[in-house]
Amino acid sequence: MDESAKRPTVRSLPVIPIRDGVVFPNTEIVLTFGRPKSLSAIEASNSTDRMVVLIMQKNPRNHDPQPSEMYSIGTVARIERLLKTDGEINALVKGIARIEVL
Repeated sequence: MDESAKRPTVRSLPVIPIRDGVVFPNTEIVLTFGRPKSLSAIEASNSTDRMVVLIMQKNPRNHDPQPSEMYSIGTVARIERLLKTDGEINALVKGIARIEVL
């Protein structure tokens, strides 16, 4: 088998830490985002076909989690719909695939 066929695809997508709940592949859920970094990641998803990586953060009270404060397994998700309100965005997201963040 060709070596390149064994390697997983590596793609850069915006990462959004989530505080509670897990988004599983093949499920849809509405999530509310209000942190500036999360809002920026949603904006950045416009250049990635509205695809993002959703990763659970280890401490839900942390308002600015660093990569070491998030789990290494997450979900690639597509943002299906957005509803912007005062300082927040409600997004209908659909889980696509389980992912390990490098």
